[in-house]
Amino acid sequence: MTPILHPHAVHDPQTRQTIVRLLSSMGSAKEIQQYLKRFSQLDAARFAVVKVGGAVLRDDLEALVSSLAFLQDVGLTPIVIHGAGPQLDLELAAAGIEKQTIDGLRVTSPQALAIVRRVFHAQNLKLVEALQASDARATSIVSGVFEADYLDRERYGLVGEVRRVELAPIQASLQAGSIPVIASLGETRGDRSSTSMPTSPPMPWSGSCSRTRSCS
Repeated sequence: MTPILHPHAVHDPQTRQTIVRLLSSMGSAKEIQQYLKRFSQLDAARFAVVKVGGAVLRDDLEALVSSLAFLQDVGLTPIVIHGAGPQLDLELAAAGIEKQTIDGLRVTSPQALAIVRRVFHAQNLKLVEALQASDARATSIVSGVFEADYLDRERYGLVGEVRRVELAPIQASLQAGSIPVIASLGETRGDRSSTSMPTSPPMPWSGSCSRTRSCS
């Protein structure tokens, strides 16, 4: 069962200040207030979607892990969706594949997609292992969540737009008291081939979700 925030966790001033400090690095003041307001309600299990860029995984992994582990400890269950942009740039350059963007989106060829999968899997495992080393429970989810259609295959290559979210893997992780760590990789319908995604996709749960906003 997903942890529920206990009354002392939100109403204790010191704990509340600590939560605000940790969340300040992940969202605006308005988002933080919405987050705390939602989680102060005790009528249902609560969670928050946290979108993490590759630069954070590269430069601020320790702080990120500490923040996520703390949120889990006080019952604010995070769902993490991560990217891996800087890491991917390095691997593509090492493979001799030139980075190409159109309309701000990374054009993804079949050759590049193989590297995309490898890099995202590696960064996913890196975050999961770091969380587990901090005594936080975390589950690696790198496929089977986002069903996507090609955005414009001729123009952008294998870049997808999310059409459906399979909630079962996420719900199973939450029910086990584990932080779902989800890679921003989609699968097309039919042939189940992978697609890269231009941005971390939204989570169409009951309620609107965006960076560090809580949903129920």
